[in-house]
Amino acid sequence: KAFEWPAPGTMLFWCYLAGVFAMAGYRVTGWMMLARVMARSKAPRLRRLRESSDVLAPVTVGLLRPSVILPAGWQSWQTDTKRAVFAHEFAHIRRGDTWISFLTRLARCVYWFHPLAWWISRQIADLAELSCDAVVLEKNGDPGGYSRILLGFAETVNAAGYRAAMPGLAIASRSGIGHRIEQVFELAGGNLRRLSRPGAVLALMGLPVMCVAAVVGLTAIKSQPSQPATVYKVAPIPASASPIEIAQAQAPPIAVPAPQTAPHPTAAPKPKFDAASIKPCAPGATVMGRGGATTAGTPAPNGLGGYFGRSPGRLDISCGSIMSMVNIAYVLNGDITLTNSPKSPGNSDQHVKGVPDWAMSARYTIEAETDNPIANGPTDGPNSPAWNLMVGPMLQSLLEDRFHLKIHEGTEETPMYNLIVAKGGLKLKPMAEGECQPPETGPGGRGTIIRKLGPADKPYCGWMGGDPNGPNRTVLGGGVPLNRLADFLSLFVVDRHVIDKTGLTTVVNIHLEYSPDDNTPCDGPPLRCQVDPNSDVPAAPTIFTAIEQQLGLKLEPTKAPHGYIAVDHVEPPTEN
Repeated sequence: KAFEWPAPGTMLFWCYLAGVFAMAGYRVTGWMMLARVMARSKAPRLRRLRESSDVLAPVTVGLLRPSVILPAGWQSWQTDTKRAVFAHEFAHIRRGDTWISFLTRLARCVYWFHPLAWWISRQIADLAELSCDAVVLEKNGDPGGYSRILLGFAETVNAAGYRAAMPGLAIASRSGIGHRIEQVFELAGGNLRRLSRPGAVLALMGLPVMCVAAVVGLTAIKSQPSQPATVYKVAPIPASASPIEIAQAQAPPIAVPAPQTAPHPTAAPKPKFDAASIKPCAPGATVMGRGGATTAGTPAPNGLGGYFGRSPGRLDISCGSIMSMVNIAYVLNGDITLTNSPKSPGNSDQHVKGVPDWAMSARYTIEAETDNPIANGPTDGPNSPAWNLMVGPMLQSLLEDRFHLKIHEGTEETPMYNLIVAKGGLKLKPMAEGECQPPETGPGGRGTIIRKLGPADKPYCGWMGGDPNGPNRTVLGGGVPLNRLADFLSLFVVDRHVIDKTGLTTVVNIHLEYSPDDNTPCDGPPLRCQVDPNSDVPAAPTIFTAIEQQLGLKLEPTKAPHGYIAVDHVEPPTEN
């Protein structure tokens, strides 16, 4: 009997059914892979968090009890990266985006043949991500820093093929990342609203309703006047970079207005070292000093650190990072003054941006010598002319000649605090003579020794510090003005820069005790940060209440420009 083709309607039906089964099989494979990842993951001591070496970037999964899966080693991420990731992923959970994602995928299985179904589901997913991006920017600000994090994860999230099938909401993907970065900066300027949850749900109720929901969802974007095009400069990522280094250290997209495109100008040739030896620091070597501090401290985070030693006519840098050397050469000892950014080696990551990932992980040992008569003078103290010359202009010349460094200055609006006098009035009194004690002189008359102070001890004159007291942390100061308190709070206590708006110049003694929380991440050695929750000492109020009750001051949220140095170009050093 001759073969007879089925009727056209029957063929279309079976083709449609084959597409449905193919899509369903793809989704089932994804759920099986997710089950395997969850079974092999670990649960840190944090609710709704899982840790797995099977993922390279954070992803939110699950329907009844959604969880965030973090890649192994996430504890070593920088504080800004952790905050951005947690804010973004937990926003997905609060919004119920895992359910919306599931229903979107289900609708796509049914309407697999229709391009509109794929386009609308893509719009829903993009707007859900933008909604969570808005949460991050509302909490942390800094669109440039957040874009750096997204770019880093975008380079890793698609590295393994199964992640395309595994259901979940990854923080970023390589697809469309440039457009998303532009929208992040628009969000920071208030040009977009978040997608409403009802609009997203309606978009899932069949293809006809999805068409209507597309209009509802897309109209969540406010029509705005056209903005001038923004130029983004993104450093290339070497193939050998690790995922964690990429996620933390990729250069942020930097808006480059015309006045800021030129490198920092130099009025005259800078003095140079006569000879300099630069060698890569051995892998695994202990890196001492936080942010390039000149005193040994705890091992430095990625991108920071180095020990800077001095002697007449000689500079020795042991395992110094490029970011810390740029900060010390141009900000701490150079002629660049950054807006609303106190000079400190400990916050190099706030002063310097755009450092490529290879330079974040690389550190160098440098031995440099000069016959310059000023550099061969006394080097006692970090403010001696010899020291300032060698770690200022001479180190700048070395970075520009041997590392081919090019930089420019920039500013961005970020959340900050104003330090103001509370309504109840200032509770600090001017320090009377004899109410502080001079610090002890170190061996051989060099340096000073600061010992832990007891409750009845006078603070050291002109000094600020603090130690844990049971479950609390303290801030101590002797004979300091309130602008010193604002800088100390910025560097060591709160998560934002603090601007002194009190207008007071009187020197005072300060004793502040507060209970740490999410607003007071102590980025320092355990000796200063580690509290004892099991102590019998009563818990103090949080920083906002404590500073008003104990000092008569107030931290008022605001937004203000923050200055930074942007690295336009840097290379591994030339041979000796």
